[in-house]
This record gives sequence, C-alpha cells and structure tokens, in this order.
Amino acid sequence: MKASWLLMSAALALAGGCSSLKFNEVASLPATSQQGLKTLTMTSPQQIGNYDVTLTFGDPFKPTVNWVKFEGRRVALMAIETGPGEMKSETFTARVKGPVARDDDTTGESPYPSSLNVTVVTSADRVLPPEVERNDAARVIYLCGDATVADAQAEPWGGWGQCLPLFFRPGTAVANFAGPGQTVQSFLQHRRLDRVLARLKVGDLVLLQFGRNDLKTPSLAPYGGFQEKLNACLDKIHSRGARAILITPLEPCEAGVRGPQRGRMLADYVQAMREVAEQRGVDLIDLNGASARLYETVGANAARSLFAVASTETLRRDFPDDPAVRGLHDTSHTSIYGAYVFAHYIADELVKRCPEFKKSRRAGFEAASLARLEPDPAIPPSGRFDATCPECYD
Repeated sequence: MKASWLLMSAALALAGGCSSLKFNEVASLPATSQQGLKTLTMTSPQQIGNYDVTLTFGDPFKPTVNWVKFEGRRVALMAIETGPGEMKSETFTARVKGPVARDDDTTGESPYPSSLNVTVVTSADRVLPPEVERNDAARVIYLCGDATVADAQAEPWGGWGQCLPLFFRPGTAVANFAGPGQTVQSFLQHRRLDRVLARLKVGDLVLLQFGRNDLKTPSLAPYGGFQEKLNACLDKIHSRGARAILITPLEPCEAGVRGPQRGRMLADYVQAMREVAEQRGVDLIDLNGASARLYETVGANAARSLFAVASTETLRRDFPDDPAVRGLHDTSHTSIYGAYVFAHYIADELVKRCPEFKKSRRAGFEAASLARLEPDPAIPPSGRFDATCPECYD
C-alpha cells in the first residue's frame, strides 16, 4: 500500500503542470482540532473563469474523512471517506469570479476574488496536490442578494449561496455576488450586477433574492421602487440572453413561528416579487413561504437550530472567555447548518424549473423536505470566529 501511495503522489505532483500547487497547514479552530482534524489550504492566482479541481484523498494506513471548501468557506465536497490504503478522487468546478463591486471592496466577503483558493479539512496526515483544468464550457449560476445568500467568511455565519455548489456536479459553477446589507438598489449602484453582466452568457442562470434590507429603505417601497429596480435587473439580464429566477427572501426564525402572524414582516415584498414574476413571465422560488412553513412544522426550538443563535453552546465551549459569544442571539442569519438546509431546497427547486440542470445535480442527496429538519451534516469550521452580526435585516 505504501508503494502505491508514493507512486500516486509522484504522479499527481507532476500531472497537469500542478507541481507548484500544494497544500499548507494553517491554524485550526478549537472545534476542528478537537475532532482530530487539520485544516490545509492552497491559493493560486488565476484568471476569471471556471476551473475543474480534482482532489485525491486517502492514507496508506488509516481511514480518512475529508471536507473541501473554496473561496474561503464555500462548501464543495462533504465527508468524503476512504478506508486504509484506499485512494478516492473527486472533482468539482470552482469559479474565480474576480472583483465583486465597483471599488473592488471585498470586506466581509471572499478575500480571493482573483485566485483559486481551496481548503481541505481532513483527518489525513496530508492531501495530495490538486489537478486543475480550466473549463470554459461550464454553465454558471450567478447569485445576487443579501447576507442570507452571501459567502460568510467567519464562523458561525453561513449564507445558502455558499453551500449551493455542494449540490452540483462538475461542469456547473456558482458565482456568488451577494453581499451583507445589499438591497436591489445598492446591488445596481455598487455595480455588482455589472460585474455579473460582464461575463454572463446564454445558458447561464441568475438568481435574485432581495427584500430583507429593502424594507428599511423608504425609496424601495414594495410596489414602487422595489419592483422598479427588480425590473431593471431583469431587463439587463435578459438582454444578455440569460435566464433569471426570483427568490423570495428568507423569513427570520422568530417571525416564522408566530402562527397566524407568519410572513407579515416580509409579506408585501413577497407579493411584490410574485407580481413581477407573473408580469415578466419568469420563475419564482418561494423561499419565504418554504422557510416559514418549516419553522411552523418543526417548532420554534428546532427551527432555531438553523440560525447563529444555536451555535452558542459549541462556541462557548471553544471560546469560554469571549464575551461576544455570550451575547450572540441572532435568529435572523443562518449558521452553516441552516445554509446547507436552504441550499438543498433551492437546488431541488432549480431542477424542477430548469430541467437542463437535472443531469448537473450531484447524486447522494434525498429530496429536501419541509416536514422535518434534515440531519446536521456537521460541516467542520475552517474560518475565523467573529460574533459581529452581518450588516443585514435584524
């Protein structure tokens, strides 16, 4: 087995011009180290585009379990297991998206907009160098929205957009341009949509979720400025020959468990999106209604497990002296577990509305259910801890 391992290692190190790509160990959060896992990362400058990344896992003498993330904390592969002496290769398609906004400001977002960054959290002693190949034929799903969609770079936060890549096979990439505090108006003003349009092509898909921050902006009344700006986004996207899907905003947990009061907080914005979808003939995914139904079905205590507030027990154990942990009571922004649950729902709904994506769905996932909570996949932490709430709807 050891000889086989050494031969494989030498072959991969020379393959595809990847000899310069290698993983380096970085400091792990306590929660990771206590599970016997280490965090390895690799960053390579690359041009904007799609890249197929192939990783080979295994250890000559012991079983391993491996998670893969990219662009910071975006989840690409989950719990890849190998037995002693077993080698297993897995591939995913990563998007190097470039700058996200007018001023190239990535504060609170991925610090790797123009690089291929891959992180492996593993029980193995090492991970072999990756094989990387550009894939210009890959279809891209672009994400536009607020903090509940965005890639959170710190524990315990997570937006559903950072878990969406997990559900798609190689050949489909996800480019997340969502950001904390974004309204449909600021998304246009900051030229985030312009960044999407610059690379958008026929066959690509653009998902737009707004409303949570818009309701705090007087000029973005649901049946006024909000609908006007949504229509402006759709005009620009359709002019490129791409397809758009509207997604109603995620309902905050506390609002979602008030029985008859459910949905009142965002109801006007949900209805405004429905009207735009009907008038423009575009598909709509009702994440607002789906999330609220889930909260009501499983109950308030279970529903809170999807949000950052539920992370405090673990965080208090790992960071007992940090007063910020004791004050973390957010039931509006999801944890990485909540991000996973809602990404699964979005992925299933996309396939229903876009049959061309059916072959792109990664196997091994059952259909998302609103009748129960999915088991927590226990995605290990790999980012820094920051108790600061994302600048979004409270």
